[in-house]
Amino acid sequence: MNRTLVIVSALGLALLLAVCAVAQEARETTQSVAATIVTATVSSDRLRFAAPNRVAQLRLEVYSENGQKLFDTEQRGGNVLDWHLQDGTGAPLTDAAYLCLLTIKDLSGRLRQTLASVQVSAQTVTLQPILPGRLTTMQAQAVGPIEQDVVLKVIDPGAAEAATVIAHDGSEAQLTRTRGALTFRIGDFFSGNDKEQMRLTEGGNLGIGTTKPKVKLDVAGIIRAREGFMFS
Repeated sequence: MNRTLVIVSALGLALLLAVCAVAQEARETTQSVAATIVTATVSSDRLRFAAPNRVAQLRLEVYSENGQKLFDTEQRGGNVLDWHLQDGTGAPLTDAAYLCLLTIKDLSGRLRQTLASVQVSAQTVTLQPILPGRLTTMQAQAVGPIEQDVVLKVIDPGAAEAATVIAHDGSEAQLTRTRGALTFRIGDFFSGNDKEQMRLTEGGNLGIGTTKPKVKLDVAGIIRAREGFMFS
């Protein structure tokens, strides 16, 4: 009897541990997928894809409705990518619907993918996520099996929320704010006890020690220079 109870208890414990492990794995997978959000912005002459800072490389492939690959950036560094609605030769795309396959690579080397459909016309350009089941037979054959584990969020031009973004386009690092001045502060940010040290206004004026710079460089305080100043 005792041996039976021990076996049952052991089986119950093993089952409980297995359920917990599966639940933890599912939770981690869900969090990982949910955390990978790529934004896309559409304008009349280009699409911009922007990924989180942990993304090290982006790749964009564009296919026609018959599955022909028209454009491929190959894997390139950075987490922001602009496509100017052109094919691989630099020629503008004709009015039609196209398939975009976006592949991102994070710092751990993991690859993730998502699909989108872009409709190009003389008046407008629209972009929307698309499921693999919506592809044409020739498109599905061209791209192969796809596991969509990237959330693509399309943002209307001019509708971006207030945000500060750190990005890299493969050539240059970028620090951008969507609207308002850009301030540099020191102190305890989380308790609100931080103090502004420098401000860059929307008009391009830089202020050090002043919150209202009137010229390109406005300094409230003493400036020390060893080699002097040069005027051109």
